[in-house]
Amino acid sequence: MKKLISVAVFIILSCLSVTCTAGDRSDKNLVITYEKNEDGKKYIKAVFKLDADPEKVYRTLRDVEMFPEFMPGSAAVEIIEKKEKHQVVKFSGSRGLLSADITMKRFIDDENKKIGWTILDGPPKEVNGYWLVKENSKKGEPKSVVYYTNYVDAGVLVPGFLVRKYMREDVERMVPNIIKRVKSDGTWLSEDFLKKKKNKSSL
Repeated sequence: MKKLISVAVFIILSCLSVTCTAGDRSDKNLVITYEKNEDGKKYIKAVFKLDADPEKVYRTLRDVEMFPEFMPGSAAVEIIEKKEKHQVVKFSGSRGLLSADITMKRFIDDENKKIGWTILDGPPKEVNGYWLVKENSKKGEPKSVVYYTNYVDAGVLVPGFLVRKYMREDVERMVPNIIKRVKSDGTWLSEDFLKKKKNKSSL
């Protein structure tokens, strides 16, 4: 019960904190929808375009150890197991006043530029999703099209609409950071990361 309550508080505070620090939402290429999959569960889906080589975009999303430098909420990442087709990764997240550790299994498909994931351990009851990077065949448009799909069941104490609100705002923060990271050839660092780095150096 304590675990479920902590998840509920975590999600609520997350929504409040993300709303206050949502960042740039001006990218007109970003489209966010909610759709039911064949399993009957409502997934958040996002599509955005990026004027960069698809392989470059994919490598940025594949290099999970670098996520703390630019991905919102990724305080630390530890690869527990690394195989050719999958990784087991422990994420130490940071949202508002609380944080949580989550262990995920990431499925790597280099040929199709797809990265899937599912939760192995952590507060949420269920997490499933994927990244997919494709070359844009339309002339005169950005070179890459990126697809993001995710489903989160935070538990019985957290209503679905609140989880979806949180997830939408998280995507709206995340996508501009990914674009900046890719366009900078992997050198751009988020303000959150720079702030943490500064705080560590001052200790």
